[in-house]
Amino acid sequence: MRSIWGLLLLFLGQTVAYTIPTVRFEYPTMRGFRASIPDTPGLQMFAFHARLNKPFEQFEEGDYTEDITVPDEEGRWTYDTNKPALPNGTIIYYWVYVQFANEGYWLTDKKHTVIRTKATAAPRTTTTKPTTTTVPPCPATLTTLNGGQSTCAGKLIFEDTFELGSFAPKWQHEVRIPLDTDSAEFVSYQNLPENSYIAAGRLVIVPTLVTQSADYNDERIRTGELTLAGCTSPTNNPYECQRKAARSTILPPVVSAKLNTKHHFRFRYGRVEIRAKLPKGDWIFPRKHTHN
Repeated sequence: MRSIWGLLLLFLGQTVAYTIPTVRFEYPTMRGFRASIPDTPGLQMFAFHARLNKPFEQFEEGDYTEDITVPDEEGRWTYDTNKPALPNGTIIYYWVYVQFANEGYWLTDKKHTVIRTKATAAPRTTTTKPTTTTVPPCPATLTTLNGGQSTCAGKLIFEDTFELGSFAPKWQHEVRIPLDTDSAEFVSYQNLPENSYIAAGRLVIVPTLVTQSADYNDERIRTGELTLAGCTSPTNNPYECQRKAARSTILPPVVSAKLNTKHHFRFRYGRVEIRAKLPKGDWIFPRKHTHN
């Protein structure tokens, strides 16, 4: 019983190789800082997220954040703030999202230690920006992403071909005993390497029987208890996190995997395309869901 998924969500586009440059930090005044990357033809947005002396766990908003949509007069995409006092030794933890040629790129788990010297960056010049700019065409569309961000008709807004060999940061595993499916009494979703992995640019989902584990047998399924560490019940329902077998209630005999992008990517309206090889057999329900 094997389900091999190659997931591709398309809005038409062409992949262009791009590597996010090293973020440059400057201290033009006694307070605050400036973070920037150089402009490159095709760069559309520089989103900077930072906080002081506290690492990010995932993709939290941060205390100092802004989506920069145009470069400055010096040809750099720049985030600038004069709010925090930054003594030497302060650690700026940050992550960056860059949109380049209609593709998204991330720079994660980064940090910068503040070291001020007598020579600081020169204040910004006040040169007047040109009054004429060339704006690429962006046909209107009802599609929005990540809580209301607008986009252009015909634009690719999300893609994963699993060539990087990692679930993070796009995908998260659900860990729960589902109550919202027809097979709820038979399956639990868990984050186990034998049930979901990436191989040769493919997401592979493999349902297994709990009796394949040395810890389980028919007797335990009918009389035992299952507690899922790291449970992700969307409604915080304890019955999705713990189950005790009794009488007609048994422990789910099948373990499978379910993944979602809700902490990384959401959209409303659009077209979804998936390349997948689906299994054939009893008790197998390959599904693709979109949730509000």
